[in-house]
Amino acid sequence: MAAPRLIVGVTGGSGSGKTTVVRRIVEGLGPDDVTLLDHDRCYRDRNDLRLGERAALNYDHPDALETDLLVRHVLELKAGRSVQVPRYDFARHARLAETDTFEPRRAVILEGILIFTDPALRQLMETC
Repeated sequence: MAAPRLIVGVTGGSGSGKTTVVRRIVEGLGPDDVTLLDHDRCYRDRNDLRLGERAALNYDHPDALETDLLVRHVLELKAGRSVQVPRYDFARHARLAETDTFEPRRAVILEGILIFTDPALRQLMETC
């Protein structure tokens, strides 16, 4: 697979229109040319805690996310290699054992409310 030529980030608060913007980008480029990485798939695995304890965690804090995993995924995609992206169960506040394979495509879209808080992740995105 060819390495992505464009890596963009889409962020904003809940209900701000991130999904709409992402849909429009995908429509414009074509779904076969876009890999969408959702930062929410990188919530830390806290299965060491009971469900009630996991539910009480602040998931809007950067420490709740394993952003270095997302950085590694973007670097692998940039190198033209596929990645295994975790699945997350929002009802149980837990990472699942299953993963999904994401392939490098012409463009990579990073989506999430905290994607611009990490300097290493920001450096991987295009600026305009």
